[in-house]
Parts: sequence; structure tokens; C-alpha cells
Amino acid sequence: MVAPLPAAREARKMSVTMPVRPSALPMRANANVRALVVDEHSASRLAMRDLLSSIGVTNVQMATEPVRAIRMMEAERFGLVLCEMKFLSQMDGIQVLEYVRTRRLLQPSAAFVLVTSAPDRLTVAATREWQPDAIVLKPVVAEALGPRIEQAMRRRVALASVHEAADRGDSQALLERVQALIREAGAPSLELLRWQANALVDLGRFSQAHEVCEMALAVKTDLPWAELALAHCERADGRPDAATKRARALIKAHPYFGGAYDLLIDIHEQDGRVDKALEVAQAALKQLATSRRMRTLGEIAYAHGDLEVAEQCYTDLIRKNGASLTRSPLDIGMLGQVFVTQGESDKALRLVSTAHEQLATDSTAGALAAAVLSQAHAAKGDGPAAETFARKALALAAAAEGPEHVALLVAQGAFNAGLNEEAEALVRQTMAARKSPGVPGALARKVILDAGLKPEAFATAAPVSPRSLSSDIQDAMDCLNQARFDDAAEHIDRARERLPKNPMVLLATVQVYMLRMHAKGFNEESAAQVRRCLAEVDRQIPGDDRIF
Repeated sequence: MVAPLPAAREARKMSVTMPVRPSALPMRANANVRALVVDEHSASRLAMRDLLSSIGVTNVQMATEPVRAIRMMEAERFGLVLCEMKFLSQMDGIQVLEYVRTRRLLQPSAAFVLVTSAPDRLTVAATREWQPDAIVLKPVVAEALGPRIEQAMRRRVALASVHEAADRGDSQALLERVQALIREAGAPSLELLRWQANALVDLGRFSQAHEVCEMALAVKTDLPWAELALAHCERADGRPDAATKRARALIKAHPYFGGAYDLLIDIHEQDGRVDKALEVAQAALKQLATSRRMRTLGEIAYAHGDLEVAEQCYTDLIRKNGASLTRSPLDIGMLGQVFVTQGESDKALRLVSTAHEQLATDSTAGALAAAVLSQAHAAKGDGPAAETFARKALALAAAAEGPEHVALLVAQGAFNAGLNEEAEALVRQTMAARKSPGVPGALARKVILDAGLKPEAFATAAPVSPRSLSSDIQDAMDCLNQARFDDAAEHIDRARERLPKNPMVLLATVQVYMLRMHAKGFNEESAAQVRRCLAEVDRQIPGDDRIF
């Protein structure tokens, strides 16, 4: 792509405004905001309550420890949360933030502010993974910190529609809402340009993303998000070396900027240089000591065959998060996968059996656990058990739409159980869902090679549509809620065209057509659709028992 001429850049610079001042953003009255203060020290809680009162927030509730605070957020809606970063309990403030973000416990207009008395660079950097709205220092002083908290609240309210679309992963809606705010303001702020560039990259509209980044950099030269978006544009333009160079420079200038590490890892994996990807993942963990970074390192180490590092990563994750609400049963499944690959099938069986209750609470974790059990039984020579668990893993993976590495390990279990056709189809489906075209990544390559196939045969030539399966289903449900039954059928039919045997799609189709007949009267064609979907779901259930 050709960079804009200097004159064009100057013209753009004149048309771009600086970020909107907090006072210019629309804001409901602070008195209507319900706030939650989370701190185990009573003096700190009272000080923060007084601080909030000074900016007009008088409806304040308090919690002395993280789990209680989370339960309160699950039960009530809060417009502001002030949470201490360090606690004596198992969870800390960063884990609370992680839980809140991943479970979407707060409304898009609500602000989450972390409070700390002893910040260090690594801890503050780690918080960026989960995007707090502000970090404030103790002791709290109304004159200094009140405006920062109020600014965070105002910004959240002003960008609530943007955050709502981002939380749903709907890049098209995100772009439309950002553009609407730009039109309303008359000129874009740097913050809106950031959202716009990220949405355009996600949608694969790289030339437009390039233009937006140039606009932003004409106003301010040091913008890590713009440099990262440009690196994505260079990669999409067939210039991975340029993208790599830009990402490395970005890491050197901003060592705590996680997106640059992620891009480098993906480029190295696509190039088959898993050793380089492993080095980047290790460097990222040193700067961003988070569970997410440790999981990334564990996955890459497993794909690279460095099972000792992988085992240590998942063991540390289970130990660190075992008593926290942020624990992930996938960590147990991945540790079991490492044991199986190490030839310790009995150890894997004991681990998965011991953690059965945790694994059963999540379909994705259940799929991985079933895949581990399938491989363990195959290694012990029990073919029927291996096939039973492999089929269970395939069914759970289809229903869960989990992360890529889980789908690939489920495929690996299916290959080991002799279900080659189903396993190959799952790998192809997983590769097609990747945003970046090209040859399979490190783990996919390992799974494919272990099955005796060629990775090149699974390469994708172009990015798939950015519209995700979950978006099609969500649109169908939204149409149902608005009594737009024909539109709902159109959305769900689109999802069935893409994945005709996906259990989630099949059950959503049943819901759509049943409700349409309930509202508009019996229709033989709709009834036939319902029967076909239920029959296919029934067929996929392991064992001889039938439900429908």
C-alpha cells in the first residue's frame, strides 16, 4: 500500500480533533449512579465513599472481599466499581476485573476503576490485558482523583454503544456506531479513530484501516494501536517482513503492549517457525505476567513439543487459579493432554476423572476432556472406549464453538480413534474460521502431520466472512424478540448453510421455526425443517438412547 502524500497528510491533520474533553461528553446525573467499593480495609472504604460523595455519587455499596463483590455484581447493576488491587484472599483486583470482563457483569456504560497503594510497572502492565477504565493511587484525595473517576464514568457513558458492540464481537455494528458518533461530533477523536481502525482490521478492510491510522498519526506520532493496525495491514498486503519489523519496533518502544506480541506469534506460527513464536511468548510473559499469557505460552510449547515447559505452565495456572473464580477447567484438560502426549495415559485418566465436576460445567472443557480420555484409551489399546469418547468430544465441540486449540485437539483425538473423516472435516472447519489466510498454524500443523496428512492441503486462500456464526444466531434471536419471524428464519438459514450439522444451529433452527408457526400458524415446510433438525441432533447423541 502506498503511504499518503505529505500534503494529504497535512490536510487530514487539520480535519482531526483531539480527544473529546470529558466535560463535553453526555452524562447522566452522578446521583443516579450506583457504585460499589471493594476493599478489605474499612478506612479505605470510607475514604472512597467520601470521594464518591464529593462528585455526587451517593448511592454507594461496599464489599470487603472479591467473591462477595462478584456476587453483588451478578445480582445488581452498578454504574461504577472501585476495586482495590491486592487482597489477602485468593483473588486479587486484576482477577476480579478479568472475571467481570469475561462474564460481562457490568453494563457497557459502567466503569471499572482499580485502586492501589503500591503500583509496580509489571502489575500495572498486567491490568491492561483486561482494560480497566482507570487506575488511581491511594491515599484517595478528592481534588486529585475525583476528576479522573468522573472522566472514566463520562467516557464509558459516551461510548456505551461502542462497548456494547465490541463486547458482542460484532465488528460491523462497532464500525457503524463509531461512524455515527463521528458524524454527531463533527470530527473524530483519537479514541474513536482507534475503535474505527480496529473494527476495519477485523472486517478485513485494510486499505481503509491504513487511511484511518495515517489520520491518527498525523495528530500524534506515538500511537501503539495505530502502529499495530498498520502492521496488520502490511501483513494482509503480503509483506510479513515489514509487519514483523514494525511489531518488533513497537515492542521495543512499548514492551507492555500485548497486541504486538500476539501478531508476532501468529506470523511466526504461520511461517512454521514455532521456535520463534515460543521465544516471543516467553518474552511476553516476562512483561505481562497474566494467566492469558501463560496459557499462550503453554499452547505454543505443546505445539513445539516442549512438553516440560507446557506442563509447568498448566501446573502453575491450576495452582495459581485453583481457588479463584477465574480458574479455567481448560487448564486441567490441557495438562491432561500434555500427560497423554508424554505417554502417561494413566496419569491423564486420573487427572480428568478427579476434575470431572469442574470439566462437566463447561461444554468446551468437556470436549477437551473427552478428547484426552479418547487418546488415553487409544494408547491403552481400548478401541471402543476411544471411539465413544472421540464421538462425545466431537459432539461437544460442535455445540460449544470453543477456541481453536480445543477444536484441533478434539480432531487429534478423533484421528487417534480412527474417525478420520470427521476429524479432517473439523480441522478444515477450524482453519476456515481463522481470520488470517494461509497455511495452518503450529498446533494445526502438528495435528495434521501426526495424522499422516499434508498441512498445505488445509491452507486457506482468503479470509472468511467476518460475520461469525454466533452473530447469525444472535441476529435470529433478536428478530424473534421483535416478532420478525421471517427475518429470523432468513438469519438462521444462513447459519445452517455454513454449518448444517452444528447442534447449536440445529436447535436454534427448531426454536425459530416453532415460534414462527406458533405466531403465524402451522406450516408443513416449517414442520419438516423442525423434524429434520431434531433427527440430526438425535443422530449425533452418543450411544443407543434416543430423545426425539
